[in-house]
Amino acid sequence: MKKHLIIKFESLNQADLLAKSTHIVGSLRKNPYFPAPWPVQVPPLEEVEYLVSEYGRTYQAALNGDRLKIAERNAVSQPIIEKLKKIAHYLEVIADGNEAALISTGYDLSHEPVRTKAKPEPDATA
Repeated sequence: MKKHLIIKFESLNQADLLAKSTHIVGSLRKNPYFPAPWPVQVPPLEEVEYLVSEYGRTYQAALNGDRLKIAERNAVSQPIIEKLKKIAHYLEVIADGNEAALISTGYDLSHEPVRTKAKPEPDATA
């Protein structure tokens, strides 16, 4: 079964989104499996890197609970999620099933489902 990059960023809390997006950007910078330049349809890594930097700044500013700063942080997070999803699709196409290339991206990988044997029914006559 072909592995896929996990792109469910909406389920991450704010701190985890910051950590994951920072890790992905760092992993893709000068990644030999995915050299620049990327096609124009794919968001440039520098753009995502800038957004992640802004997100880090707004994340820190919102830690005091200020509603305006929280709204600003939330507004910055959505474009990051959208761009990371677009990049993931490109990376999967280029990797073409190469698991080492997919691992090098910093994204989490899907796992094959684990099949377990069904437990035998207890003997009703016993």
